[in-house]
Amino acid sequence: MSLCPKEIDEAEIRILRLLQAACFSNEIRELKNKKSITKGRIVNLNPFLDDRGLIRVGGRLQASNLSYSQKHPILLPSRHRLTDSIIREIHEKYHHIGIQTTLYIMRRRFWILDGRNQIRKIVRSCMRCFRFDAKSVEYKIGNLPPARVRETIPFAHTGIDFCGPFHIKEKKYRNRIRIKVYVCMFVCLSIKAAHFELVSDLSSEGFLAALRRFVSRRGLPPRPGVCVRHFPSVIKKKKKKKKGLPAHIYSDNGTNFVGANNELKELCALFNSQTHRDVVDRFAGEQRIIWHFIPPRAPHFGGIWEAMVKLFKHHLKRVVGDSLFTFEELNTFIIEVEGILNSRPITSLSSDPSDMLVLIPAHYMIGKPLIAPPESDVTSVPVNRISTWQHITRVRQHFWTRWSLEYLNELQIRNKWIKDGPNLEIGTIVLIKDKGLACNQWIFGRIVAVHPGEDGITRAATIKTATGEVKRATRSLCPVPIER
Repeated sequence: MSLCPKEIDEAEIRILRLLQAACFSNEIRELKNKKSITKGRIVNLNPFLDDRGLIRVGGRLQASNLSYSQKHPILLPSRHRLTDSIIREIHEKYHHIGIQTTLYIMRRRFWILDGRNQIRKIVRSCMRCFRFDAKSVEYKIGNLPPARVRETIPFAHTGIDFCGPFHIKEKKYRNRIRIKVYVCMFVCLSIKAAHFELVSDLSSEGFLAALRRFVSRRGLPPRPGVCVRHFPSVIKKKKKKKKGLPAHIYSDNGTNFVGANNELKELCALFNSQTHRDVVDRFAGEQRIIWHFIPPRAPHFGGIWEAMVKLFKHHLKRVVGDSLFTFEELNTFIIEVEGILNSRPITSLSSDPSDMLVLIPAHYMIGKPLIAPPESDVTSVPVNRISTWQHITRVRQHFWTRWSLEYLNELQIRNKWIKDGPNLEIGTIVLIKDKGLACNQWIFGRIVAVHPGEDGITRAATIKTATGEVKRATRSLCPVPIER
């Protein structure tokens, strides 16, 4: 049996009367005795009691053409559960309107003390609105890891990423068959040097072949406790050790490729397959390589190789465009781009006209730019006037001194993420952002473990969801505004 409008109106008046009696008992007593209020928190509203015993706002609009309920709205307390329910009902009834519109509609019948702040609180805690305007946690950017700020042999600490897919043609002439290829990028974390390998397919064998080509053509990892400035002597003592093995490799987690597009799903399938992980782990174990994975869906943890992908695509789009190269032509092109990127400055150019030498990654690999003009002929110069190996070592040490003085000092400044965000604790309810899904399909979860860094700031957490536990970076987590 449904209630008639008259019964609903009477019930509403009775509930409002009980609410005002609980929150404005002193004001009601004064209005009944003195007919007016001379002091208190509502004296500026010129309140009065209507014929139903409700406190209404007297105001100054008696001569206007507004309705009686707008000229004299019913007074409501600001922090009460019933007031919050009225605000929430209006907000949802009018399809999740904003703060200003909710306040305008409320004042057609009600006047809330400190109404704007109370409505802002309720609107911002609306879970439906929160899904479409969720704010993730942002912490101050962390300190650089030791691999970025310590002197070491190039590629001793290497970041790996895949770029692509790109298309090539099978034959050189009159061929329309398009074949997918990928570029495997190796980036030195200390000097930002690059090494590119063209990969014909996304398989464990193809990836390991690219890794073997890389480790066979780059230097030796330093022995723990040995300064890089003395590495020529270290190389002489390590003749029996296998060549070209990076001590540490850093790479994306396979789930970073999920949802990007249909083509990148192949990358995701490769990196997430257990067979690929077993093969890579076996190779890394045999070659004494320590493999590090960044948290899932956190590409900013690998910003140094993501920036290298951006630089590579800058040249690729402007030169290749829509043209189809053969495998050899594209391989030649990416190696030329590798030489250009290894000859780019990693420090600011000096304004001193006498200082023409700027630090580049190639200085630490061959001692000169890879795209430098040919050197002069020294075959006729006497032997005693030719630079010795000690001089070459001294020049190389000079490059590392400049690296410490010029390059490292430029890394001091935090260019973004300079403020500390809220502290995530175990038990916090969060909304997990997923770029591959619409925001109304993001899932909720509860933090069950946090993973703080060396600075004590939590930048990754383990979340328990309805389907299991996942590990995510804090930039993908949006704390739910739950009242406590």
